[in-house]
Amino acid sequence: MLSYIGTTFSCHRTYIFEFCGSTTMDNTYEWCSEHVTPQKDCLQSVPLSSIDWWISQFSNDKVIIISDLENIRTKYPESYAILKPQEIQSLVAGPIRTDGDIIGLIGVDNPDEKMLPILESFLNVIGYFTSTLLRRRDLVQRLNNLSYHDQLTGALNRHALTELYGDLPMTSVGVIYCDITGLKAVNDSKGHEAGDQLISHCYTLLCEAVGPCNVYRAGGDEFVVLCPNCGESE
Repeated sequence: MLSYIGTTFSCHRTYIFEFCGSTTMDNTYEWCSEHVTPQKDCLQSVPLSSIDWWISQFSNDKVIIISDLENIRTKYPESYAILKPQEIQSLVAGPIRTDGDIIGLIGVDNPDEKMLPILESFLNVIGYFTSTLLRRRDLVQRLNNLSYHDQLTGALNRHALTELYGDLPMTSVGVIYCDITGLKAVNDSKGHEAGDQLISHCYTLLCEAVGPCNVYRAGGDEFVVLCPNCGESE
């Protein structure tokens, strides 16, 4: 989608920012034309205060149009300080909304100036479509998490072990099998909440030892740890 927008409107760069709470935003998607330096990695945890005047405009169903960046240098110095190093001369940005709330923005840098009037209405509409795509992405991620992770500990589950084992990049593997001693006694004497705390504590200990990526909860009191490319002595 960003590639289509960028080529259609002759932009240097098109992008999506998603708000992280009420204080920062991350550049989560980006398209760049040839010979344009990508900026996404540099634009993480950007203060929302730097674009508070954009958000005010978005709230009034307006799109931000900056036809010449130098026009905002003195009025909005914080925005100017972020945009200038990106070699931006002009930009257009519109809101992304979900259920009436602004959750991010979609924008273009240095578009063909003859396209500015079209971009204004286009970005207002495309923001709603983008919101649908982001919701679908989040749903897929949630379903994936439910499918492959234990809901109590966050460990990978037995399904993940059987489904993903063959995709692990390794020429050899070390296997650690762990059985929590006394879990039933804890459940019987102190209740299942205490037993759940014990299971979670054991998972934390395993992660501290080997990292969380290859720790699987294989059963009620059983964990399996895979150590790819681990030698026998190690």
